[in-house]
Amino acid sequence: MKKLLILLLMIPLIGNAQNVTHNDSSITMRERGARDAELHYHRAGGAKAGTFLTTFLAGGIAGLVPAIATSSTPPNYKRLDFPDSTLMQDPDYRNAYIKKAKKMKQGKVWGSYVLGIACTFAVYLIALAILA
Repeated sequence: MKKLLILLLMIPLIGNAQNVTHNDSSITMRERGARDAELHYHRAGGAKAGTFLTTFLAGGIAGLVPAIATSSTPPNYKRLDFPDSTLMQDPDYRNAYIKKAKKMKQGKVWGSYVLGIACTFAVYLIALAILA
């Protein structure tokens, strides 16, 4: 009974392993571009820092300005950190890579905005506790 239970628990893991390990011939250039962006694009530091600092120091309304401005623009081509320049010549790969990198940048920027609001709120709570 114990062996059967272990086997039943392992079946989903075996099925997922087949889906995760693609060989390059079975995936499209779009899928590869999106996957490579997840692996290689790690920038957006300036956009994150600017959004956080503006939100924290000037407030939530003022923080919306850099958050909207930086999240609406795609990442700079020079900062994409793509693994192979020949792959970027394929339009499907390039568009998927840039689209995924932009989504990642947007997530980081809006995360910084929320963090700035949370930190401002925490400072207000601490100030209230000290003054009370």
